[in-house]
Formats: sequence, C-alpha cells, structure tokens
Amino acid sequence: MQTTATPPVARETHLSPDRSEPTRYLCASAYLNPVFRSQFLAHLSSPYHTLGRAYGLDLHRIAQHCLKAERRLIDKELVLFGLFVMCGLNFAHNPQILTASCLIAAIVLQVNDYVVRYKIAAGKFSRNTFAPSEPLEPLPPRINDAVQHAEQEQVGNLVVYGGFLPFVGFGSSVKAWSFGVNIKDGKKTLGSMLKPKEFDLTQLQQKVSSSLALLGIAGVYEEEVAFVSGTAIRSKPSLLPNICGRPATVIPEEEVAGAEGEDDQLRRYRCLRVPAWSGEVAVALLYRFRVMGDNLYVEANWRGLLPIAKQYQNVDNIPNKPRLMVLFSRFVLNVIIAPFYMALSPFIILIRIINAYEGYRRRATLKASILDNPLFNYGADISLRERFSSDEYEKYFQYLDKEMYVKIIDREFLDEIVNFLDEHNIDTSIIRERAEAILNHGVIVSGGNINAKNVAAGQGAIAGVMKAVGSHAKG
Repeated sequence: MQTTATPPVARETHLSPDRSEPTRYLCASAYLNPVFRSQFLAHLSSPYHTLGRAYGLDLHRIAQHCLKAERRLIDKELVLFGLFVMCGLNFAHNPQILTASCLIAAIVLQVNDYVVRYKIAAGKFSRNTFAPSEPLEPLPPRINDAVQHAEQEQVGNLVVYGGFLPFVGFGSSVKAWSFGVNIKDGKKTLGSMLKPKEFDLTQLQQKVSSSLALLGIAGVYEEEVAFVSGTAIRSKPSLLPNICGRPATVIPEEEVAGAEGEDDQLRRYRCLRVPAWSGEVAVALLYRFRVMGDNLYVEANWRGLLPIAKQYQNVDNIPNKPRLMVLFSRFVLNVIIAPFYMALSPFIILIRIINAYEGYRRRATLKASILDNPLFNYGADISLRERFSSDEYEKYFQYLDKEMYVKIIDREFLDEIVNFLDEHNIDTSIIRERAEAILNHGVIVSGGNINAKNVAAGQGAIAGVMKAVGSHAKG
C-alpha cells in the first residue's frame, strides 16, 4: 500500500495582509503604544531564529511605521536635550531662560502629541482613512532581512518551532481528535464480508481535499506544511544551510516523503485555513493520514487566531478632530511634565546608547552559544500575530462563525473518509461511532453544572449530524 504525498493545493483567495484589520491596528499602535513598538522590533532582532507565521499581518508596513515612530521619538528627545543643554549653559547669565525653555518644551510635546494622535494615527489608520496602497519604504538591512524571512515563512512549507507545541503561528487550540481503523476489516453486507480493496493515501487525500474545496466557504485555502523542532535541524543541512543563520523556509518534497515514518522529529500536515472578519479571526484544520500495518490513523488539530488585543485597538477611540477643551487639558499636562522631561533627557539618551550596545552584545553572545551548543534552538515559541492577539473573541458572532466553520468542515471531512473507505469495502462502523463523539464535542460537566453545545439524553439518544453514505450533495 503506497503512502505517496499529495501535492500542495493552493486556493489563496483570502484577504491580502496589507488590507487586514490586524495590520491597521498594529500600524497605529506603532505610534500610540511604545511597549508594542519595542516588542515588535525586538521580535525581529535575532538573526538566528525563525519568526513564526504572522497570518494577516503586513510585516514590512508595520515595521516601517515602528521605525518612523521611533525616529520621531528620538527627534523629540534630542530637541528636549538641546533645550536642556541651552538652559544649563545660559541659566547663570539669564535665569529667565529656564521659563522660556520649559514653555518651548511644552509646545514641542503638545505639537508631537497632536501630530501623532490626530494627524498620523487617526488621520491614516482609522477605519475610514486607512490606505494600504501607500508605497513601502526601504528598511534597514537587519530589519529587512528579518521581514523578508518572515514573508518567506508565510509562503513556505516548513515551520520550525521552539517550544512544546509545534503549531506556532496557527493560534490557540480549538479542539483535537484522532482515531484508528483496521483497513483489513471488510464491510459486512447481506450476511457476508466483502474483501477490502487496496488504496494509497494519495487517493484518500485527494478525495478529502476535493470535497472540502466544494463546500463553498469564502476565502478557504489549503497547503501542506512540515513541522520540525528547532533543536533537531542542526543535523539537517538542507534545513539549516548556515548554522549561524536562520533555518530554511522550504523543505524539499522528497526529503519529507523519505522521512515520513522514519524521522520522529519531522511531521507533515495538510492545513486548511479559513480567514474571516477582515482577517481579525481565522481557523485552521491541520490533519494527516498514516498507514501503520493494517491500520489507518487519522489525526485532526483545530487551531484558531483571535482578534488583536484591545490595548492595540486604541486608534478607533480617537476622534478625527479633538475638542478644544481636550487640547487645552493636554497642554496644561505638558507644561507640568516638560521640566521633568527636559531634566531626564540626558539619561534617556544614555539609556538608548546602553540598550544599543547591549543589543549588540546579546547578538554576539547568541552567536557564541550557537557554536558551543549543538542543541541550540532555532525555532519560534510564538508568532507576532499570536503575541499581540487577545485571549478571547471580541464579538459573539466571531465565536459563532468559528463554531460554524469547525462543524461544517468536520462533518464533511468525516463523511468523505467514511465514503472513501466504504467504496473500498472497508468496515466503517467504528468510524461512525467515533464521528458522533467528534461532531457532538463540547459537553462539559463540572461541579454539578452542565455546559453543552450539543446534548443528547435518554436511552439510545444521539445528537448526530452524519449524512448517509453516498447520498450527500456537494454545494
């Protein structure tokens, strides 16, 4: 029985990353949220690790705005430092210069706040003004290399993971199920047992993939992805051409096929992805088939990407035109903090210089650890999309849509497996029983309370959704 892999099937009609809501939110956060900006640029700083798949994010555009916001902040700090120096040099001769310098500093802070909040954030990244067609600008070499690698990861067929969970970039777990079936057990009909027909996994894969494509779900696309641990690629030159560089993003088909069943570190999955809500949410089904002796093993893992976290959506709370009272209150606040900001500006600039040096030292130390440690981990623990995502759905309908996609695809997936095996005279009674449990997944009993999505009660009761073999229609 052959186990030849099915060639990747691409159906990429999904939303372009530069037009997605997550991209809009994070571009605005580059100016509004310095913690986000620092974390985003730090994620891109290592020249040795994979970055994880950042679905729905235009990383070049977000990095471009992070760097612009950082340059604007440095310019503001240098102006305040200049005022501090001027004040210090001339205070003995002209004490009034302190008042003038503080007033100028307050005006600088006020103008910067106004431009950042209303001209840039609200002016360019509100729902009505976001223009993803804005030309991209060149990035510094180190950041550009990281962004290009991340973009190659997005379209490549290899994921190098760094932690316990391999599905980095695909979101949090929604559900997972698996079962095994003896493919030598013939189907029973009219008191006799039919002889099972031979098949290879390519036929089953094509049958399932074609059926899922006909569901008519907007934006669905499918790909084939291999997963390998970041500590296991040192011995695989095709995956790590340079030990002091990032891993490859593509693994040759023949290497995956040759390693299947032989290399426990390398696993191949088919991935069916469904983006929704302008890229705010997405679900993915990662599944694989494997024949071991007389048994067919079927594994399915559902993952879900949640919306961008609320703290990165502040741009939607900023009006296009601020009220005069708001501007006045912010100016009063800037007058109060301007003297302190000026006084701290030398230390702020010194900290920047120290941080730049520490970043250089960290990269040098990291390179030394690569040379000294054969088990250096090149993988990513989390992707940028996951790092800045919420822990819950923002809207109830987003959750319902996730449930809809999971249930529809699960039903079609299981039905096609049953149909295929039935056509090959293989007994499917065990799969039907298992399918009922999978499709009715969601009953939780805790402390005497019942929380259920599907409930069946009473002798012989089943909340099933399985279609009759051979009678289902494609839509």
